[in-house]
Amino acid sequence: MRKLCDIDSLASKWSLKITKRITQTPTCEVFEVEGGSELLVLKLYSDLGWEDEKGSISVLNAWNGNGAVKVVDHLEKALLMEKLEEPNLYSFSASRQESQASEIFCGIIEKIHSVDLGLLSEPVRSTNEIIKPLLQFDVAEQLQPMFEKAKRIAEELISSSGEMVILHGDLHHENVLRRSNGEYVCFDPKGYIGDPAYEIATILKNPWHYPEISESEEMCLERAEYFAKTLDFDLGRVLKFAFVHMGLSVIWSYSDGFEKYQHQLAIMKILEAHV
Repeated sequence: MRKLCDIDSLASKWSLKITKRITQTPTCEVFEVEGGSELLVLKLYSDLGWEDEKGSISVLNAWNGNGAVKVVDHLEKALLMEKLEEPNLYSFSASRQESQASEIFCGIIEKIHSVDLGLLSEPVRSTNEIIKPLLQFDVAEQLQPMFEKAKRIAEELISSSGEMVILHGDLHHENVLRRSNGEYVCFDPKGYIGDPAYEIATILKNPWHYPEISESEEMCLERAEYFAKTLDFDLGRVLKFAFVHMGLSVIWSYSDGFEKYQHQLAIMKILEAHV
């Protein structure tokens, strides 16, 4: 996993003491570090991870801690940020309090969407650009009718796009933790600009490990209606973006060599009847 900066040179540059590795994936390594008297988190991106999340630093800087993790310092492929606390929002899913998770999501979305696009330090990709691969991808014959519908809806959404905001782009239960004061904030954004309603798609794909919630038609629609009403989003666009995103998620899994996309297909089939 190639990185621009190694851990030792960064520790020296930022006067950090590495206390432990939190996680290592094909896209990044994440460390807990001591910076002076406080615990921080250092994230080092691989080439693959940077390609996927290169907009993250720009949007995190624009948010400046407003509903999102606070950046302490950064270089290309290296991000130093405040340390957040467990548990993530799966704790609400596990205790059958999904409505509380939804309330927290809405509070975060209201904050991050309120930040002006002009505060972005670097351009980031638009959701229109993210959606376009769906238009060229060929799927298995049995899936073609549903994906043809998704392509038509994607074209409709692209042609009718209006208000643009800074989007997290991958907002879900595992990407939300707490500050020491109890405030829930998001982290690990993809970093896009686009239609506000797109933000709900990744939430509806989750909680991934609780299909009795995420793959329930009743709960999917109930949650979508709650987000649309609370955030003043058009419900039709929320459902359409979610439908299109599930198709994209299937394509991404397939393109990355993963064969486990039945979860996304299940939700896509639920949404198909409502878009």
